[in-house]
Amino acid sequence: MLAELADLLEEAGFQVITEGRGAAAIETLIDKSSEISALVTDVTLADATSGWDVAHKARELNPSLPVIYTTSYDVDAWSANGVPSSVHIRKTFLPVQVLTALAQLLNTSRPTG
Repeated sequence: MLAELADLLEEAGFQVITEGRGAAAIETLIDKSSEISALVTDVTLADATSGWDVAHKARELNPSLPVIYTTSYDVDAWSANGVPSSVHIRKTFLPVQVLTALAQLLNTSRPTG
């Protein structure tokens, strides 16, 4: 699913960076924060750092960064742990759902600074 989503986003003109571990995702966010225009994260990642943690760090670096969570968790988990003005897409989803949500978030986000 990740490869299919990455391919779709690249076909739509996005440059995609993928990380399977939360700690690596946070490092990438810190190193490339000026280059990143949105975050799509699963809540469950391959280490102790969750997608919730990654999104909170991303918003610390850029308060208006669009965030999309993909997860099997229910909406209560997202409303309790997600960052404000983010989108929750429940698994199993079609990759085009992520592309649509991303376009909507990018059209409504305001640049910082």
